[in-house]
Amino acid sequence: MLWLAMTLKLVTEVALMAMLGQWVLAHWPGVVPGVNPFWRLLDWISAPFVRWATRWPRPVVLPEQARRRAVLALLVLWLLATTLKVTACLHAGVRACQ
Repeated sequence: MLWLAMTLKLVTEVALMAMLGQWVLAHWPGVVPGVNPFWRLLDWISAPFVRWATRWPRPVVLPEQARRRAVLALLVLWLLATTLKVTACLHAGVRACQ
């Protein structure tokens, strides 16, 4: 259970940080999002979550809404994974979670 919570938390953190990096690069002066190699790497990391957000729960979603939905879903998933990890650590003992 602890392994699942930690894995889920790690995956959501990586995806959220990739999306945050894309947002920062989009607002950075002189950066063209589609051309920048770092932007493309971050887009490659976050693309599966954005695609998932476009298909669920409604199939028709605008591209700017898809990114917001993906961030919101990942934040909720991260909160659930954190809660699950803390609960598992409390049941297993603090020494098991160090």
